[in-house]
Amino acid sequence: MAAKVSKPAAWRGGAPERKRWSPPGFPGAIVTVRSATAAVEEAFSCSLKRGSADGESIDCVSVGSRSSLSMKSRKPESPRSKKFSDMLSAENVDLGVNCDHGLRALAWNGIPAAHRPKGWKVLSGHLPTSRARMQKELARKRSEYKEYVVQYYEVDGMILSDGTHLCSPDPMMGATEQELRMRRQIHIDVPRTCQEYAAFQTPFIQNAMERLLYIWSIRHPASGYVQGINDLTTPFFAVFLGEFLNTEQLLTSPASECQTMFDEYMDDECRLGIEADTFWCLSHILRFVQDNYTFAQPGTQRMVQHLQGIVTALDPPLAQHFEDHSIDFLQFSFRWMNCLLVRELPLHLVIRLWDTYLAEGEHFPTLHVYVCAALLLHWSPSLLKMDFAEMMLFLQSLNKRHVYQKDLEKWISHAYVMLHTFEDSNQFKNANRSY
Repeated sequence: MAAKVSKPAAWRGGAPERKRWSPPGFPGAIVTVRSATAAVEEAFSCSLKRGSADGESIDCVSVGSRSSLSMKSRKPESPRSKKFSDMLSAENVDLGVNCDHGLRALAWNGIPAAHRPKGWKVLSGHLPTSRARMQKELARKRSEYKEYVVQYYEVDGMILSDGTHLCSPDPMMGATEQELRMRRQIHIDVPRTCQEYAAFQTPFIQNAMERLLYIWSIRHPASGYVQGINDLTTPFFAVFLGEFLNTEQLLTSPASECQTMFDEYMDDECRLGIEADTFWCLSHILRFVQDNYTFAQPGTQRMVQHLQGIVTALDPPLAQHFEDHSIDFLQFSFRWMNCLLVRELPLHLVIRLWDTYLAEGEHFPTLHVYVCAALLLHWSPSLLKMDFAEMMLFLQSLNKRHVYQKDLEKWISHAYVMLHTFEDSNQFKNANRSY
């Protein structure tokens, strides 16, 4: 049976303000690399032995397998799932602040598949916290997105549930050369997105993805469309499709069968709703990393430098090994930052990771850098035995490695400890001065 993993007990209450946090047993102290590593191992070991007191059992599935995105409960509704059910159906959802209570604290350890669509919409601000306003606000935002589709993108006879024919003149007739280039690039990139799952090769998803990416890019001229943004749509599509279809069947069926399921069980109104929800939730997460996609991509550059500083401080032998073999962090981790590990991990693990990222809110980019550092430290013993070619092949093909649920939970836990131990320490600041 797969191990059940949760946030260690010392952290279960959530993170206090980062600048004031001291590790248990070390008030006001700067912890050494050795003691922090030991703390992570001890805390994670305890969580594995204890299991999640209110969690669900999650199968450990390798990268190569095609598994269900949903968690497997031993009961029709586990205590953890009941907590989500009660919280999300309350008159006012307690969102929480800084993951110290409420929905953010509960979602940090992962959201049950049945509650993930609504949970993600609330965490993204796509749904309000007031139950009385949810349906009205959802309808308003979907209607607003329909207007964007008509304004910015041609629609070929889409019929909505009320019988309305959604159609518009071709806006490409008056498009600038830059907009045409952007449209062409999106058209090229969409078929390349998430090719390991046939569902993403269907006309429905590819057309929806192409529309929403173009509309988002037109409405955000500071960045426009940049390769990598297309990958960020895939977790949202997978989660929101799960409201209507069996996700396991969807992700293991050939494209023709997937399209048949879309045609049989979802009308145009339903499909446009999923597209609109994906658009708004994508817009939310891109708010915090938009400078990753502006000219020269300064946000990505900063995140890569941040990662280099963390590894230099916490694993000097690995940092030195990279330097000895002339490996620049930018060579392998640029895509990790640009695509938020969507290309490096199987989709069901990306979705689990994004439960935590959405719970973190505006702080998630910093946590993401530490998750990448935890990933490197996890494979450090293997990397230290490799030469340049072997390391580059390894680091650029992580999606071919066997990664399990327990590995991801360990990386998240390790990232949390490193973030709150080292982010403001002199040890980390001194390491940052070296690059």
